[in-house]
Amino acid sequence: MSSLNQSYGPTHNCIICFRNGAKTSKALCSLANNDGTAQVTCKGCQMQRYCSLSHLVEDREEHEPLCQVLADLMKFKRIRHPLLIHGRIEGLKQLQLVICQLKLILQVKLRRPLLWREHILIGQPAVCRVCLRTNPLEACTGCGGVAYCHKNHRNEDRICHGGEECRTLAMMSSPFRQLDSKLNIKEFKPITDLAESHLIDTFFQATSIPVSDNPWINFDQYDVFSTCSTFSGVASMCYALKHVSFDEDRDKPVIVYVMGATDDHLRYFQEMHLRFLLTMYQRIMKLELYFIGPSLDQRSPEVYRDRKSKRIVEKRFYESTFAEFPTINRANPNLILLLQPDFLCMSHISEELIKQLPIKSPYSDSIDWQQCLIGILQNYGVPICYTSLSKAKALSDFTAVKVLARDHKIAVKRTFNIMENPYREILPLYNPFIEDNEIIVYNNNYLEIVFTSSIS
Repeated sequence: MSSLNQSYGPTHNCIICFRNGAKTSKALCSLANNDGTAQVTCKGCQMQRYCSLSHLVEDREEHEPLCQVLADLMKFKRIRHPLLIHGRIEGLKQLQLVICQLKLILQVKLRRPLLWREHILIGQPAVCRVCLRTNPLEACTGCGGVAYCHKNHRNEDRICHGGEECRTLAMMSSPFRQLDSKLNIKEFKPITDLAESHLIDTFFQATSIPVSDNPWINFDQYDVFSTCSTFSGVASMCYALKHVSFDEDRDKPVIVYVMGATDDHLRYFQEMHLRFLLTMYQRIMKLELYFIGPSLDQRSPEVYRDRKSKRIVEKRFYESTFAEFPTINRANPNLILLLQPDFLCMSHISEELIKQLPIKSPYSDSIDWQQCLIGILQNYGVPICYTSLSKAKALSDFTAVKVLARDHKIAVKRTFNIMENPYREILPLYNPFIEDNEIIVYNNNYLEIVFTSSIS
């Protein structure tokens, strides 16, 4: 077990020391004095911590936007810490709600997705694991993902915070997530049966690159682990393509709609991911990926060409809902892919708090999943593949599908029951939906493939 000075907890180590240490391979500094208190806490947001005032000043330009939003929020709510927007935190469920609300507030005010460092700072705040106090704190030396205000609380939590949880939190809390990946895989080997494999095994078979069981030890191992995780999107699509009957005309393009797409979804479809897809499906000579979503930034099409085989992947981007899309462009898709759609709008749990603040809610312009889903379900005979973050979310997603299909006289045939996706991401996350019992979840955690037809 590592010492406190080597703890990788993002809220318990100085981000400037981490970045400098990652570049020079030196040990990370610790934020703690001998008495377990932080050296320097940002007075603006009361959340970001540093080892010294000089590093606070050095980080000011990047930290300033988030800091200003949290400072304004505390002034508006007349509180001394952002986590106290509903008063003293009485339990983990209340903390989880506050985290969801703070993330939403920040995204609305900043008008952009949160950076990884911002996700980590808000999603894994520095509080005592037992009593939820914010100060003083000392991090777990194994993972840096939890902290305690007193050694008695550390001993009290020792049974709950065992080996498996500590390892999971070490992967969640690693500040290596804040660094850009340097791994770009150029060659892949075909996998004979995707249905009998899973993400890590397939990644190793296709690349001969092993994935470490302890990826938080150094950046190179973590880079492989996180790169493997990004193949979740394209591997899930490959899995779904097994249900597509390809046309005998190999010059005819295979068309996939990625519905409800966001800029974040595009990380699953970089050039190395497209190489992987073409390796798994040698019969595809031309693939057209239509990314369709109202929050997607409009951009020109992008084309990837495989020089050896002269095969082509074209990516097209449409800032549109599916209800509007037929007026822009209408093709006949071979597959419709939805990565963690919000059919029941569960992410709106924080809207009431947003209404209390002098800022505009993003939901007035958000996707209308009910109208979108009706149009999707009317693509009879086309496999519709969607993923869900948790089991409760997967069940609610399928309920939404069944209800809308019944109301519009559409028959739904399931290829699977609700099942864990063998190609889910392997980077763990905190569950943003407080209605679920699962605390730790994974992107693309559950997968469903359905076919629809008209009820005559």
